[in-house]
Amino acid sequence: MSIPKTTYDQRYALKDLMDRGGAVMTSEWTTGAGRHTRSRTIPPFCERIFREESALYPSRIKRVFAQHPRCRAVVAITDMRTARRAVKFRIQGAPLRKSLNVILAKKSLSPEDMRAAMSTFDALQDH
Repeated sequence: MSIPKTTYDQRYALKDLMDRGGAVMTSEWTTGAGRHTRSRTIPPFCERIFREESALYPSRIKRVFAQHPRCRAVVAITDMRTARRAVKFRIQGAPLRKSLNVILAKKSLSPEDMRAAMSTFDALQDH
């Protein structure tokens, strides 16, 4: 089973959504302050879901609409399993790669050997 590739910003946004229960009102999914406010980019495995469509989605999404009767739309994780896998793998895998890079640098390997070791590590991480 392959892990989808995501950027740091996408993983951060997914983690933020997960920490907030998997769904937030679109009015809370913004950046900036005052008149310089704009909506944040919706991360992968997520969608903007309108109230009319909420019957098709899990209860965590319906709960936001129940708590906020005037809310028209939410940003929610629609594929929670894949999102968890992407966040968990990339957050755990990134420090390992960095520490392996430091260890290999101390061994004073040639650049070719270093690249080969890192590609082997990346191949093992994908499985």
